[in-house]
Amino acid sequence: MDSCQVRWSTQKESKWRKAVGVLPVLTSERRLLVAGPNVGSAHSDDSAPSIVLIVFDGLGSDRVSSMGTVKETTPNLDRLAESALTYPFTYTPAPEAAAACMTLLTGVSPLRHGFLGAQSGPLPEGYKTLAEALRAERYATAAFTEGEKWGDLVHGNGFERGFDLYDDGYSEATQAIVAQSDQQTATSATNSQHTLQSAGDWIDAHNDSRFFAFVRIAELRDAQARAKYAAAGDTSTAAATTAYNAAIQQLDRSVAGLLARARTASPGKKVCVVITSARGSYLSDTTVLADWTLRVPFVFAAPGVAPAKRNELASLEDVASTIAKYMHVTLGPYVSTAALINAPVSREPIAMVGNPIVLSIRNAKMRLVW
Repeated sequence: MDSCQVRWSTQKESKWRKAVGVLPVLTSERRLLVAGPNVGSAHSDDSAPSIVLIVFDGLGSDRVSSMGTVKETTPNLDRLAESALTYPFTYTPAPEAAAACMTLLTGVSPLRHGFLGAQSGPLPEGYKTLAEALRAERYATAAFTEGEKWGDLVHGNGFERGFDLYDDGYSEATQAIVAQSDQQTATSATNSQHTLQSAGDWIDAHNDSRFFAFVRIAELRDAQARAKYAAAGDTSTAAATTAYNAAIQQLDRSVAGLLARARTASPGKKVCVVITSARGSYLSDTTVLADWTLRVPFVFAAPGVAPAKRNELASLEDVASTIAKYMHVTLGPYVSTAALINAPVSREPIAMVGNPIVLSIRNAKMRLVW
């Protein structure tokens, strides 16, 4: 037997749950200890890899060439995915960067860590972030979040916990661009490129130690408005989509450059690369709780992890626990128990938004919204 799932409850399962196959959400402080082949293995100081976690904010699974219907958008990510564990059907717990990224760092739901909508922390003291757990293992840690631009992943509300360096800046380099078709001058404000450069410089400076770099790039939040992606003044849906895909192509190249620097800098060239997103799309016509907004990629490339494409449902809540179990570190209470490397977990991802909260829960057959 490759896997085993254990559920228990003092309440009898209702008839409607049996009919639709939706599992109850159970939380307790009980633990199940399991012994078996490789369960007790741990990385030595020499074998432990560095970690780069990239949140490609606004990249949905449907816009990754190897996972969706759009072609030629992510050739570099596709090449990485060929040698990685991938879950194309991963769902964000909330289509908001602060809520999703805090879940990525802690492994708990937004309803527990407290970042959702107008609620922006602070993170309760009882919770531990990946950065805190890895710094305790003598990792150098840094975050580059662009939070200053968007008012979300900023210093002071808990995101900085465990990071030696927390850079929430966003350098807005303005360029005048002339559209050849109509000679209209347009302005382009960008710098996720600057964010990636800053992250790469930090990685280069820490090439004598293991490191954990968390990078959120959010250029896709206004990609359709930029003249460098589409002709100025053209705001049609087709043009916006074309601009969005062009922005993904450019960022795909830049992310590949950062990963190349990480592999060169990491001791022994051992790097665990995790790429995902906080939200599927920022196009103006996107419905907030639609699948193309909630479904995000999860790519996990690491030494010793066999490449595979898993089509089971997963959640961003599972990412922190998967990294923690791979690195043999411990996070705080209420963390997801999933370890997506060893076997997929039976999961009905829950997403939420708004005040009052609107919830979406889905399984492989249907999605319920209330």
